[in-house]
This record gives sequence, structure tokens and C-alpha cells, in this order.
Amino acid sequence: MYTKVADYTVVVTRPEEQSRDLLALLKARGFDTVACPTVKVEGLNLTPAHEGLLEALQQGRVDWLVFSSANGVRELLEAQKKFGHKPEIKVGVQVAVQGRATAAVFEKLYGRAPELVPQRQVSEGLLEELLQRGVNGRRIVAVKGADGRSVLSDGLKSGGAEVEELILYRTVPVQFELKKLEDLISKRGSKTVFLFFSPSALKSVAAYNHLLERAKIAVIGPVTASAARELGYEVFVEAQDQSDQGIVAALENA
Repeated sequence: MYTKVADYTVVVTRPEEQSRDLLALLKARGFDTVACPTVKVEGLNLTPAHEGLLEALQQGRVDWLVFSSANGVRELLEAQKKFGHKPEIKVGVQVAVQGRATAAVFEKLYGRAPELVPQRQVSEGLLEELLQRGVNGRRIVAVKGADGRSVLSDGLKSGGAEVEELILYRTVPVQFELKKLEDLISKRGSKTVFLFFSPSALKSVAAYNHLLERAKIAVIGPVTASAARELGYEVFVEAQDQSDQGIVAALENA
């Protein structure tokens, strides 16, 4: 471990229920940590359109099921339960996920590994590898959030696939402990590293610019990195591997 990085206090902005393992790993590696969720995931009201796609999955009438995040995996499981479906993905329905962290959640909840995890853990990387396998005429269900990008669905449609989006959740800002963060910045200053997992989490804190102008910013993936730079912030660490181990390794090697 590089001592200069271990000296930093890492502020984890992901929802608390999704951060426990990461916080424990950071602490085990010697990092000082602060849990400060700035967003939460809300499941959407389910409609007959949702039920129709879930029924198609239940019957195996889908070629590919695609997840862009671990949130989508969790919300699909909840939706299946609400409609009284067995929490399973039929044999014959191939599963693709955007990154290793999402793959781990899928395997934990569904008891099987996805067929495709791209080398580049972004929508563009997943799209590229799906197109290489051939999607023309294939029925693909893309599970995503209401604020998710359309690059994957649009690209698959251009490749000849029949794409149906299963939008199950949205990410919304939450009231975080502003005074707690102000006290931390006052004490630690530039030794504070905010860890952001999405543009929405970043923008939630960026509304209080005085918090970030003295701190450092670490992000997960190029999309959040681009959002940070567009807001005028320098990116201290950009983790390409979205797994907890990958995030910690990126911080250690900064």
C-alpha cells in the first residue's frame, strides 16, 4: 500500500446498503472511511407493460437479458417477486452484464454466472461484445434505470436486435449530513477523497461546491469521470474495475 493514499479519508457516497462490504474492505486495507450516501435507489411502480416483459422472461421467450448495473439485478428480483414469478432466469436466456461487480450480484442472487462480462466495463464495451456475437433478429430485454443512458439500446437496435427496455428504478438525491462533511473538510482538507459511483451522486454534492473545491475526487468509470471534468473538477482516481477489490486497488495505486 502506498502510504500517501492510506493517509486519505475516503468518503463513500453510494447507498449504505450497497457499501458495507466496500467500507469493510477499505478499513481492512488501512483507509480511514466515512459513509455518506448522497443518492438512493427507488423502485418504480410496476405496470402491465412490466408484467408482460417479466412473463416473457418467465417463459424463456427472450434471447438476451442485459443489465447495466447491479441495481437492475436487485430490482428485477423484487419485480419478479411482486408478480408472483419464480426468482429465476430460464435456461436458454443468455445474460450479459456491464461489469464484474454486477456479475457478482447476479451470481449471488440467481445462482448462475452471466454468459457475458465485457473486458471494457462500460455500455460501449458491452455493446461491442454483444454485436460481435451477433444480435440481428434477437429479442433482447435491457434492464435499466430511468436515468440510464440509451447508448446500449440504440446500438443493439442498429445491429438489428429487437430491444425492449425494462425500466425498474430511478436514482434520486437524499439529504446528506452537510455539517458532518464541512467539519471533515475543515479538519482534513485536501486529504479528503470523495468516491463517486455515478454522475447523479457527483452532482448532488457538487451543488455544495465548497465541499469539493478543497477535496479530491475519485470516480468509478469513464462516464462519471467525464461528468466530473465537465463540472470543472480534476479527477484524482478513476477506477475502471467496478468491483470493491478494483476500487480499493485503484485508490492504493493512485
